Amino acid sequence: MSEQRPSSTRRYVLATVALLIGAAGALAQTASPDYDFNRDIRPVLSGKCFKCHGPDAAARQADLRLDRREVAIDSGAVVARSPEESTLIKRVTSDDPDLRMPPVGDPLSAAEIETLQAWIRSGAKYDQHWSYQRPVIAQRPTVDDKSWPTSEIDHFVLHGIEKAGLTPSRRATPAVLLRRLSLDLVGLPPTVEEVLAFESDPSLKNYETHVDRLLKSKHFGEKWAAGWLDLARYADSNGYQHDDLRTMWPYRDWVIQALNDDMPFDQFTIEQLAGDLLPNPTTSQLVATGFHRNVPVNFSGGAKVAEVRANILHDRVATTGAVWLGLAIECAQCHDHKFDAVSQREYYQLYAYFNRAIAEVAQKSDTMFKKLFVGREVVVYESAANQRKAAELSRSLAEEESQLARVGQPTRDDKPVKEIAILDFEGADPVAANSTSHPADTTAVRDTPREGGKSAARTVVKPAARDAGFFGTAFSFPARDFSELTSISFWIKTDIASRFNLQVHNGDQRASVFGFSTADAKRETWTRIQAPVASFSVPPWSAGAVDWSNVSKIQVTAFGNGPYAGKYITLDSVTGRQPSQRGMRLKRIEQLRGRIAGLQTSTMVMQDAKQPPATHVMIRGDYTAPGDRVETGVLGALHPLDPALPHNRLGLAKWLVAPENPLTARVTVNRIWAELFGRGIVTTPEDFGMQGEAPSHPQLLDWLAVRFVQEGWSVKRLIKSVVMSSTYQQTSTASEDLLKKDSTNEWYARGPRFRLSAELVRDNLLAVSGLLSRKIGGPVVYPAQPDGLWMEILSVMDMKEYPTSTGDDRHRRGIYTVWRRGNPYPSMINFDSPNRSVCTAKRDRSNTPLQALTLLNDPVYVEMATEFATTIWSWNGSDREKVVRAFRTAISRRPGDDEVMILLELRRKRGSWFAVAQALLNLDETITKS
Repeated sequence: MSEQRPSSTRRYVLATVALLIGAAGALAQTASPDYDFNRDIRPVLSGKCFKCHGPDAAARQADLRLDRREVAIDSGAVVARSPEESTLIKRVTSDDPDLRMPPVGDPLSAAEIETLQAWIRSGAKYDQHWSYQRPVIAQRPTVDDKSWPTSEIDHFVLHGIEKAGLTPSRRATPAVLLRRLSLDLVGLPPTVEEVLAFESDPSLKNYETHVDRLLKSKHFGEKWAAGWLDLARYADSNGYQHDDLRTMWPYRDWVIQALNDDMPFDQFTIEQLAGDLLPNPTTSQLVATGFHRNVPVNFSGGAKVAEVRANILHDRVATTGAVWLGLAIECAQCHDHKFDAVSQREYYQLYAYFNRAIAEVAQKSDTMFKKLFVGREVVVYESAANQRKAAELSRSLAEEESQLARVGQPTRDDKPVKEIAILDFEGADPVAANSTSHPADTTAVRDTPREGGKSAARTVVKPAARDAGFFGTAFSFPARDFSELTSISFWIKTDIASRFNLQVHNGDQRASVFGFSTADAKRETWTRIQAPVASFSVPPWSAGAVDWSNVSKIQVTAFGNGPYAGKYITLDSVTGRQPSQRGMRLKRIEQLRGRIAGLQTSTMVMQDAKQPPATHVMIRGDYTAPGDRVETGVLGALHPLDPALPHNRLGLAKWLVAPENPLTARVTVNRIWAELFGRGIVTTPEDFGMQGEAPSHPQLLDWLAVRFVQEGWSVKRLIKSVVMSSTYQQTSTASEDLLKKDSTNEWYARGPRFRLSAELVRDNLLAVSGLLSRKIGGPVVYPAQPDGLWMEILSVMDMKEYPTSTGDDRHRRGIYTVWRRGNPYPSMINFDSPNRSVCTAKRDRSNTPLQALTLLNDPVYVEMATEFATTIWSWNGSDREKVVRAFRTAISRRPGDDEVMILLELRRKRGSWFAVAQALLNLDETITKS
């Protein structure tokens, strides 16, 4: 076969390679090359080679690793100082499709080949990945314009600006700068009066006064908590198909308070990951562990409890890695990480820390596929006022219990004088047929209960529908006042021993429960159950203790795995008895307990088991395929675990914030920088590993990280150092030339400009309109949204009707809005808020017509425009003066004459201030930080 003539493409490649080899030789004869292994070499190897020749042993081809120098050298893939003899270079430049590397995908570019050749010729030095190296403070770089920097930050930034051939921008105008600062620190715009005062004295000293004022504001925590709640995947519902609500808002309030208090970030970390493991933990430290109880939980019928637990723990490992290490370690769940130095064994060593937790989910019934939370909860209060009131009631309760002890045991006087029929079955059917009921076989009661009980004339053929997470026969009737009763009795007849609950309900999601068993009852005989009112408890699914003066429903339900689980019990009669002296005290005790419970809220927290289960590597990530057993451990690529630390979540948390950890401080300061500038020094905050982007300003990132730790992990001090810099104070206005040279503002030669987050869009417009409620903390609120969304989208859940808030709660800040994973608040989703089903380190930022339509037509924003218009109309002064003030209220800066004329003309044509108000609220500048 004759030799084929090289194609033009092949000739071009060969010629290019020859030129590159020659260039590399010339380079070797000069000074050391101007390249960095982590910046220039590792991205090429990681992107083109590591998938088949990297850390993942299962995917490794030809037993060749290019991520380790000794293996690359020993194999001949890399021959130091001789690229011509290196197999790596031969393969990436080969024109033979059977030899060319990489075998699929785009080949290396000429520039990449040149870089590899120069690197090999200079000795093929490997450096540890930049993010695994401990940060150090570099020497201050030299700059040409020595008058511009006002801080260390500015020297690092200006060095990059000048190196890129750019010049920094002028300082922003006072109005724009103060608005930027206010939106960044508290998430709300400044008042017109605050802007005017700053315009009269825009000095750096006065600017610093405003910085300090805003950092001390109680609204600081509200603004900065939103990003953290994205990381914590905070939501008020379980997620998945059965997206029932749950009470997690105390954790959200803890985050807000911790940020307001400037809790050191290392302590902030420890309390969230292991507050329950601290010595004598406070309620606050327990609530902090809600961080890992925020995880979505699948209560769907087909999911097994073991599967649910495994998914919960996988989520906790992945979230911990993303939040504190900036690594996608979940990639090692099924196999060794293909790019980063995280083995599958190390992944499950981290998993073992979280596998020590007690069971948190249980199966309620094998026949109903219903699951429930069984983990630890802690009681909190909605407000300090509620806590004080509960303390007063607790003192009264202690006194009543003391008096009860003096009364002694029950006497003949405690026997019932007469029976009060609570349910009269001799009338119509106690509950109507319901198409959504779960039928059960029942028969009419024809036996006569012993002890003279009242016989039922008929029984319920079709039991009541499922309600609030449980099944059972429900007997509904007009609200009755049972506040004078001290006990409830009823008859029950069963043929098999089982466990039951007697549930007393109000119509407002509140209930009290009395548990009993028929284990000792005789079969096929009527048994009388006596339920003292004082013995009822509040179940975890209830919104509070029952109000005995307004009972609307009583039902008996079977629970556990017994034979009656999911079945329906025939309730014959329920009776009460009149109070005696002892009974009256019991009733007062129950009332006090109920009032105290009504002031309390329980929330889920973490707890470790005394005897945790063994942890095994899951073969291919399958929880049903356990492999080798592993103990707790950390990533070998990072610093070792201090032997003095415990092998639990507390030890893991302290390892994460140890001074030796090269990642935690870097990841955290980068996240804060991105919040202020719209982009991080590392633009992949979720991935500081091999596949992530290298930092644009590595020395600045390290300086920030080191100072952050040196200054006590203070978030507020870090933020102040950034906002006081000349870098931050630049105008965001850019020339065409600057936009062309640096369209993404990588070099920070101008100030930040980007659209507000979903929460801040709403908060900002509420503040401008004058509707904003500035109340801090408390339960979730339900601002108005389109009717029927919950009913249409969430077909299986505990509450389908959206309970729209009224009064101030209608206009609270966005961070307090109920967050249902299956149906988040729609206008926030339109502005790129995540649904928080997973940890989110970086929100998307889109610009769509739907966003403009939302601001223009959503009734919530129409209401804001109406209120703003009313406020404008109420001001004194001419129309021109009103327009100027309205403009400054919305945007802070003074309007130009042309802008004033446009708004005055709009007012004249429409004959209404509403048109002016709506136009201002819909301006791009109004919802943008510039």
